Amino acid sequence: MARRLMVIGLIVFALVAPVETWGGAGHHVVSRIAYSQMTSAAKQLVLDLLGDDDFVEVSTWADRVRPDRPETYNWHFVNIPYGAQAYDPARDCPPTERGDCVIAAIERARVEIVTASRPREARAESLKFLVHFVGDMHQPLHNIGNGDRGGNDVQTVIDGFVPAEGRGQPNLHAVWDSVLISRKGFDESALAARLIERLAAEPLDDPGGIDVVRWSLEARDLAVKYVYTYDGFQTMTLLGRPARLDAAYERAAAPVIDTQLMRAGVRLARILNAAAK
Repeated sequence: MARRLMVIGLIVFALVAPVETWGGAGHHVVSRIAYSQMTSAAKQLVLDLLGDDDFVEVSTWADRVRPDRPETYNWHFVNIPYGAQAYDPARDCPPTERGDCVIAAIERARVEIVTASRPREARAESLKFLVHFVGDMHQPLHNIGNGDRGGNDVQTVIDGFVPAEGRGQPNLHAVWDSVLISRKGFDESALAARLIERLAAEPLDDPGGIDVVRWSLEARDLAVKYVYTYDGFQTMTLLGRPARLDAAYERAAAPVIDTQLMRAGVRLARILNAAAK
């Protein structure tokens, strides 16, 4: 059977599920962007490690195994306090039975994928974690601690949003994971193609190098500037009512989400290109 990984280069292949950003399809978008930015050596490294597993599809593997791997739970996020000026590993990323944090997880995986003494299967697992966690880190609510479990405890009401039958209004985390992009009307392939075209026309103004802490603090600052701006917000305080997210909130959020998806893809490629050297 031909190795499925090679089909990723065909950005326009037919996949028309609604985009759910970092909740699902957004991880696929990040992987597609990354593949478009990877060197041939990086693509070969990925192919050698994953074999028949698809680079795009494995981007959600870490979520699928999370219930059976409780020691990986905290690897998906880091709780840098809302008012903090810097990242403090002892405060924000302590080792626990549920893992430490996404910053440490990415740094470990970067080393593990190129450690030749490790079995290929173990290196492949580290690659799957790496692909997912770079995507997770670029969702702003995965980087901030505000006493609301990354926005999961904040109920919302979105102007003009009609939930699916049997489902209520989403919480704030779900809004940034899926709702705001699904309301744009793009399918997964169209969004990926559009963002890749934007990068080709105007590359990101992003300092070179790999600085995972800076990336996390950058995303945390976006949470302060764009996520926690609903009426009535107070630090470390839950509203006694759902947070109303109006059209102005949605307009401000839209370019932030696009930029974070592009940054995640470009930076994932940067990590893999460096690893392939």
